[in-house]
Amino acid sequence: MFVSRETLVKKITESAGSIITVDFIKKDGGKRTLNGRIGVKTHVKGTGRPMTNYPHLIGIYDLQLAKANPDHPELAYRAMRKEGIVAARINGTSYEVSK
Repeated sequence: MFVSRETLVKKITESAGSIITVDFIKKDGGKRTLNGRIGVKTHVKGTGRPMTNYPHLIGIYDLQLAKANPDHPELAYRAMRKEGIVAARINGTSYEVSK
């Protein structure tokens, strides 16, 4: 299903608690697929900068990275640029940003 980037970002941010897969373009131009959850607060120490200071980013907990490093789950938090998101799969529905 093709949607606008704003609609897809809204669907991603409203998916808190669901496991989602997001395809996005990284800052260096590389493509990445991330499997994770939005809104995870476990393992947050509170010593870093809050995500509310960065409205152009979405914070996501990378489940694959957390599984690879079970002794350090706090290292699995990542941030995606909203303008880099190209596709997502949320609750069994695939979305793509329309060109």
